[in-house]
Amino acid sequence: MLGVKRQTQPVTGAGAMDYTFTPDKEFVFEGIRLHLDAASATVEDFVIQLDSSKGSLYDVKLYAKDMNTVQDLIYQPEVQHGFMAGDSLKFTWANTNLKTWGMEIVFKAST
Repeated sequence: MLGVKRQTQPVTGAGAMDYTFTPDKEFVFEGIRLHLDAASATVEDFVIQLDSSKGSLYDVKLYAKDMNTVQDLIYQPEVQHGFMAGDSLKFTWANTNLKTWGMEIVFKAST
């Protein structure tokens, strides 16, 4: 498609993950790549949730994964999700065992 480009948004941390991804235009969410410096040893969910620009009645949990024993995670939705300008994706994980992490959010947006 002309005028649409695959992009990544890198994010890193060493404590709890609480990141909000808000592009300034319509976008298609293609997935994430997440790496931890060592496998997690706690039962805590990594969650991706839509924070809809239309209000909280439209917020939806898109994905949840128990991170116990996980060091690398690649998530690609079976169906790519399109979002409106003003929509946000929230990425959260308690990470109480304080693993250092790096994540890339993969998406397409108009150039």
